[in-house]
Amino acid sequence: MYVSNFRSQYGQETLLAIQELMAIAQFDLEGKIIDANSNFLNLMGYKKMH
Repeated sequence: MYVSNFRSQYGQETLLAIQELMAIAQFDLEGKIIDANSNFLNLMGYKKMH
């Protein structure tokens, strides 16, 4: 049980670290941005709209 929880937590921490380091955006099927992290927004010169 402990090993399973450790792997799950390690995987989540790894994904969070990757998301903080990479520029990530999600697009719909028409190519419109539906979500993006701050790295992507800063890189592209965009601001998040609410």
